[in-house]
Amino acid sequence: MFWFSWYSLSLFTPIVFTTPSSVSLLSLGIIDDGDDESFLASVLVENSSLGFSRNIFISLTCRFVSNISSSSIVFPLSICVYNLLIRFKISLWGGVLVALDIRGFRFSLDGISIRRCGIEDIGGVIGVNRRTLPENYSTSLFLAMLRRFRDIFFVAVDISQDSIIGYCMNKLEYNTKSFFAAKKVTKGHVFSIGVLHEYRRRGIASALMVVSLKHMFMLGASEIFLEVRVSNTPAQNLYNKFGFEVVMRVPRYYADGEDAYVMAVPRERIESLIDELYLRLRELGVLEE
Repeated sequence: MFWFSWYSLSLFTPIVFTTPSSVSLLSLGIIDDGDDESFLASVLVENSSLGFSRNIFISLTCRFVSNISSSSIVFPLSICVYNLLIRFKISLWGGVLVALDIRGFRFSLDGISIRRCGIEDIGGVIGVNRRTLPENYSTSLFLAMLRRFRDIFFVAVDISQDSIIGYCMNKLEYNTKSFFAAKKVTKGHVFSIGVLHEYRRRGIASALMVVSLKHMFMLGASEIFLEVRVSNTPAQNLYNKFGFEVVMRVPRYYADGEDAYVMAVPRERIESLIDELYLRLRELGVLEE
């Protein structure tokens, strides 16, 4: 047997034990029934969307370290290392560490509110679109998106001027092929996002993304994707902060002939980050709900 301290666990995050759920790990050959460290790791309750990765990480750490060190420190050590990774938003996805650093998000949103788009806002949204993006959609498209996806169409407003200064227009696509697995899923599609130039570098685009992703997840999206010009490095950097990755390149996607990257992210990779950022926005008082 081995030793572990409740105190050492509580330094990082609450640990709750539940009915053993080792079947999934046993089926992968990661743990054995007779392995004490792995067994206790397997009965850790799944930690929201990262639970399965957590169990695998702890089990593999126990299996590896136990070969070179005393088993009395293996289990608590694996817990501590894993929760340090989570504290800094470094998640395990497909065996790869994905760094999602919440400290990279800075919001300066005094005088700004974010709310759902209304029919009276469409003129302002079109104005932002025309001033910030080369992809100028028709009025009928904006109206159709509002009618169909009102719950996930958001605008940023300058309160002092009562004017639209940014927007994020989204849609849901049902029963479509996953970018990450051999199955059909519901995808959220960030269709168009724009912020006026004079309001940039304040975190408004990030805030619009947070609110959009949060509500698309609430409506059942398991993946989010978008298209971005291959030359638009600033936008790609923004999406990288949210864990998006390039999943394909589409030749001559845009009207001027430029290629597009399709970037996507699975819900499991970023849901905890989105939840934390959404809570921060609520605390800042910028959300009209």
